[in-house]
Amino acid sequence: MDHSKQRLLLSLLVEFSNAFSKQINESAINQKMEHYIKDTVRGFVEKQYRGTIFDKEFKKMVEEVNDARDKNLVFNYYTEKLWKEITQLSQKTTSFSNAYSIIDILGKNKDAFF
Repeated sequence: MDHSKQRLLLSLLVEFSNAFSKQINESAINQKMEHYIKDTVRGFVEKQYRGTIFDKEFKKMVEEVNDARDKNLVFNYYTEKLWKEITQLSQKTTSFSNAYSIIDILGKNKDAFF
């Protein structure tokens, strides 16, 4: 995927990681995934992945999170909306307007979801 799309996804991933960390759920799978998500997103930010390396690492993260969701990983309303947008955007090849809109909307209203 192109660099602008990767940057947008990274912005969404950072917000998703922060939101997921604030969820109140003490289940073992949520705690394990909180560490995984936080570490993985931190890696994206610190290592500044680009190009095919970003694509490969991103795909791996999506598979890991979706696998955990199949094993009862729980999202609240806000993290669910973010994750849905992340996965949909990663599959699209055109407009980013929906993702920018959701960043704006969720950014303004995120306190209402916690």
